[in-house]
Amino acid sequence: GKFDACVAIFDVLNYMDKEYLEKFFYCVKNVLNDGGNFLFDINTFYGFDEIAQGTLSVEDDKHFVVLNSIFQNNIMNTKIDLFYKNGDLYKRDIGNIIQYFYCDDYFDKIGVLKPFRKLPINLYGEEADKTLIIMKN
Repeated sequence: GKFDACVAIFDVLNYMDKEYLEKFFYCVKNVLNDGGNFLFDINTFYGFDEIAQGTLSVEDDKHFVVLNSIFQNNIMNTKIDLFYKNGDLYKRDIGNIIQYFYCDDYFDKIGVLKPFRKLPINLYGEEADKTLIIMKN
């Protein structure tokens, strides 16, 4: 079907490499009505470099997780170590997440949708760590 609006929030687009991202924009365009809006957010350079980079650990009675994120060459590589209790022992699962930094004007250059509005968002720091972007079909 066709829709008046599509939404992709909480860093969805940061998980897509450039090739996939372009295909994704064409898919969004195909499901938007003429004049429809696409609302999404992206992490800013500050968000990756100052807020998300580093090590974080969280634990409860049955789980312990460590995230170690390194931001280099506009790519955030996050290594995940999850330890979970199995009887008297802990088992370990490991994983990896890749995110990509895009300047907010990159989406204008894709040329699939028209830029409409950009709003900086300060969730965790003194500077904007996210940008909310609205584009029109």
